[in-house]
Amino acid sequence: RSGGLFGEIVSNTLNCVLESEGRLRNFFIQEHFLASIFTLADFERAKNKNTISDLVSFHSKNKFLFMAYNQEVLREMGRIVANQKNLATNDTFEIYEKLLYSLFSTSSSHKSMINVVLHLFGFVSKDLNTSEKQFYLDLVNKYKNKKIPLSVLTHVLKSWTVRFAEPYLSNQTFFNPFPEELLEEELSSLADRPEYWK
Repeated sequence: RSGGLFGEIVSNTLNCVLESEGRLRNFFIQEHFLASIFTLADFERAKNKNTISDLVSFHSKNKFLFMAYNQEVLREMGRIVANQKNLATNDTFEIYEKLLYSLFSTSSSHKSMINVVLHLFGFVSKDLNTSEKQFYLDLVNKYKNKKIPLSVLTHVLKSWTVRFAEPYLSNQTFFNPFPEELLEEELSSLADRPEYWK
């Protein structure tokens, strides 16, 4: 359904953890799968350029996405990017890649995602009124109880990032780790199928 781009992304990231079609009926598993394959494909583009500056850029824009998966691995990836051992560029990419696959080997937990969205919320909350703050915290609670997908929270955060011109968050992939249209068609066709959200 998603066309040639999606097929190309998948074919270029065959080393990623694959999911069965049945499991991908679960919305939360599907979000993890899409985020992982598109991030891994983006990493392949950085690796092909083979410069530390491209690796730094890749790591920086994915900081909060990686934080949502595994903060310990994120810290180790940061040390590799800093190249504290003065490794050759190829070796740096090789070690970083292993950590990246390790990061995506399991889905992020709801608890980790909630910690990240609240962390990001802290960047914009000072500019929000009381009603807006409560509105968002109510959404977080719904996500915690698996009543809404993560994309609902990230859309609201992204709108505030644009509204308040928050430079630190503007390029973070956490908000859009994969093309939105890949989920829009599924949501439209499966909105009345509650088993999809379980």
